[in-house]
Amino acid sequence: MDANAKLRSFVQKYPSVVSCKIVYDEDVVLAQHLHRHNEWEIPILTTSFRVTISCLNPDCSKGYFDLSMEIMQMVRSRETRRSGKMVCDGYQDAERCGQYHCMCELEYTIVIQYQEEQ
Repeated sequence: MDANAKLRSFVQKYPSVVSCKIVYDEDVVLAQHLHRHNEWEIPILTTSFRVTISCLNPDCSKGYFDLSMEIMQMVRSRETRRSGKMVCDGYQDAERCGQYHCMCELEYTIVIQYQEEQ
């Protein structure tokens, strides 16, 4: 299935979704404390793909936060708001990659708006 077919199928399957927004705070303590706050309005058409946020930790290898399943579960149940926390699934310390998990944390709130039901 090509990308355009995936886009069409999401829009056709969930035509009531108007908007999807993620508000998040990301924290990691290294030699210094790093923090990032962001708000991300996701274009509706891209929600059929993986929705990921890159890790803030500059020493992290292959780490990110995947919110795709959270969003799809919300859409399927018409949930409007969901909050939670995730720990990065990547690794740090490139010399010993695979031994030390990245400890960057993401605290998120996902807000989805739907069309009014007739």
